[in-house]
Amino acid sequence: MTVEFSAREAHFADHLAPIWHQLPAELRGTFWVDAGVVGHAQALGLPATEGWPRTTGGPVVVASAADLRVVSRTRRAVILAEHGAGQHYSNRHPSYVGGRGRDHVRLFLAPNQQAAARNRRYWPTTPQAVIGCPKLDALRRFGAGEAVTLSFHWRCQASPEAGSAFDDFAGAIPAAARTLRDAGLEVLGHGHPRILDELRPVYDAAGIETVVRFEEVVARSRLYAIDNSSTLFEFAALGRPVVLLNARRYRRSASHGLRFWDEAGVGLHVDRPDRLATTILRALDDPADVRASREASIARVYPVADGTSAALAAEAILRLMGRRCLVCGADHATCGPTADSDVIPVDHFEEETKPVGPLKRYPNPDRPGAFLNLDEASARRLGLTGQPDPVPEVMSSDVAALGTHEEVTSTMPKPKKDTTTPAKTPEPDPKDKARPAPPSRRRRRVADAE
Repeated sequence: MTVEFSAREAHFADHLAPIWHQLPAELRGTFWVDAGVVGHAQALGLPATEGWPRTTGGPVVVASAADLRVVSRTRRAVILAEHGAGQHYSNRHPSYVGGRGRDHVRLFLAPNQQAAARNRRYWPTTPQAVIGCPKLDALRRFGAGEAVTLSFHWRCQASPEAGSAFDDFAGAIPAAARTLRDAGLEVLGHGHPRILDELRPVYDAAGIETVVRFEEVVARSRLYAIDNSSTLFEFAALGRPVVLLNARRYRRSASHGLRFWDEAGVGLHVDRPDRLATTILRALDDPADVRASREASIARVYPVADGTSAALAAEAILRLMGRRCLVCGADHATCGPTADSDVIPVDHFEEETKPVGPLKRYPNPDRPGAFLNLDEASARRLGLTGQPDPVPEVMSSDVAALGTHEEVTSTMPKPKKDTTTPAKTPEPDPKDKARPAPPSRRRRRVADAE
């Protein structure tokens, strides 16, 4: 059994590729993409195949509501990796954290505790893995460039705050670009893939080079100015200043978390387009108070900052599959975090394979105060035989207690048959005219808003 992936758009593949590469080679399955993404995915070193996952096989990892919706119909286990910083808009839109349509998800890969808590509110029994941002693992290798980049989100309709500030700032871009160039700065233009074609003519008219790939933005820029996107926090996580562009329709009374407005202290704000250039020039100085505020925000948004996000995601997937515990390397072990840890690789009830024999509790030699729940064979392999805890027998792990789904359902009491005689349905009066059935109502499809 392998782990497959599905990404309809290039920016989703960017988030999933590091996870695929971190899985053991024998578990790396097909990476399903849209026709227009094949070349991009292959450039990321992925075995890109055009199409959708089949109805049989192992788990499928997705990063968008569109992929989740389609893969859920296959009835295969779905793993959802949030493709951003965990933004939501307080309305449970399917594309954002805590959104509707996630009932088939078997494991959430969340960027931070806030995102995990919001998903847990609606799916309290689904495992959560707080992993940070796997995409950031590779971005950390880039040094800062010298350019300043302007960028805009697409015209998302999920909420007034979800949309773009481009209409507010379009008229100010040429003058701002001239002022920044006069200060000796190179100016680049970027944007969400769904609005980039609209931005390009404005950038061209202002003498701004359009950069498609965010990796190139990171490699060439020392400051990033954007209205609303997870790339705001990704760039800030690299220790560089950011500037937030506020549209007039962004409501200060809204409380969506992160960008609106819990972590809005990540950078300086521009409310008036005519102050775009002056704010950018001030932000380039990176004042100490602004830098401290940025660092505090990033510590909450991306708590995993050591380049191990993709590895944590792979670890969570392996534990979901019941392969092994990557904390200690033992088969069928369920180690779990230390008491003072609140960033955990995955919740405790996801492993589904049974141990060989009863579990015993052994002190973890690498983590004082922590224990390993191991069967005797695994303990012997690790050299821990004869060293069980004074309370040797673990009553049962979650796995052993629950067993497999088939075992649980086979032991459940079957419902009793209803032996009462059903009431006879009266014969219809032939004089009555049959009423036509009402027309079926087609379910309104909610557009994706990634």
